[in-house]
Amino acid sequence: ADKEVSLPLKKDTVSRVVDYLKHHRIHPEYELVTPLISDDLVQCGVTRWDAKFLDCDKVQLFDLNLASSVLDMAGLFFLTSAKIAIAFRNKDPNLIRRQFNLLNDLPRKEQDRIQQELR
Repeated sequence: ADKEVSLPLKKDTVSRVVDYLKHHRIHPEYELVTPLISDDLVQCGVTRWDAKFLDCDKVQLFDLNLASSVLDMAGLFFLTSAKIAIAFRNKDPNLIRRQFNLLNDLPRKEQDRIQQELR
């Protein structure tokens, strides 16, 4: 019954999640409007506290997203996912690959087909 469970989470990420839980124990969660109408989450219905909570580097943002998924925290998962979506919105795919150190493993023929569909 008192068995330890190992989670793939960093200590500072868990600490941030605890801060989020403490805050939302007292303050109600936001009503995020989708589709996102702005790159400013506050204009999308998020509280200023939550928007400030997400002011972190990309690594920590993705760690918070992972933690919210592993811990089944729908509100935090939706919030971090919205912030990530804003980071990707209207960006050139090559820029995103460079920013997130991603390889382009899509065959050229497939890239061309997708570009034709998006036109």
